[in-house]
Amino acid sequence: MIFLTWIFVAVISGQMYHLYHRPGDCVTLPCDSLSDTCAMINWLYNKDSSQTKILVQNSNVKQSAQAARLSLQSNCSLGINNITAEDAGKYFCRPEGTTGQGTSVYLHILTSEYMSKEYCFYIM
Repeated sequence: MIFLTWIFVAVISGQMYHLYHRPGDCVTLPCDSLSDTCAMINWLYNKDSSQTKILVQNSNVKQSAQAARLSLQSNCSLGINNITAEDAGKYFCRPEGTTGQGTSVYLHILTSEYMSKEYCFYIM
């Protein structure tokens, strides 16, 4: 029997990323910001297409149930500690006042009864 553990996979196509992680991991969502600073960076989140939630506005983490697990990195990337299935969805980083410009990051949470931390398996 083969046990697989998924540590990190990113598929990059322009400014779109797909990240695959398991519950409990700490992840960094990349932001290909055109800005010199992160002072005007916003991070948005969609669990599904019905509602967009602002996680970070003008570099400030907004108060929410997951705010304590979020951090804005110096390169404008978004860090999420101890991810859960509820964190899966589309994240979008963009400078304040812009529409359509930015980085899309799809976070996929992998769960399986066969996953173990003893072995690693990467797909590139």
